[in-house]
Amino acid sequence: MYENAFRSEVLQTPLTRQIRELHSIRHFRSSGRLETAFNEELERARKDGFTEDELKAAKSGWLQGRQVSRGRDSRVATTLANYLFYNRTFNWDAELEKRVEAVTVVQAAAALRKYIDPAKLTVVTAGSSATAAVAK
Repeated sequence: MYENAFRSEVLQTPLTRQIRELHSIRHFRSSGRLETAFNEELERARKDGFTEDELKAAKSGWLQGRQVSRGRDSRVATTLANYLFYNRTFNWDAELEKRVEAVTVVQAAAALRKYIDPAKLTVVTAGSSATAAVAK
């Protein structure tokens, strides 16, 4: 029902280091169902891991997103500024992408279980006051 309903990003800046962000835009009446679907999918992934096809699609999407972002001047400028701070070059990107391409389903599932604790996730729901009035 909510397949492809979420967008995930890793934001890296000198000040924040790394923030994992998962967000979705949906109709206010769907908030509860969407959160339930997310929690069920997260629990399924923690329990069963990932299929080869899921991991292949995730890697492909992530790599394509990085390639597209390198085509935007603003993203390149931000990356260069961050890399000055971290003392990195774009060779670091190439190595990262090789490492991600080499990740196995076993490694991906182990990383999910190790680093994502559903009890520690923060859920934020926002909307306009007009939307909230209609929801009542």
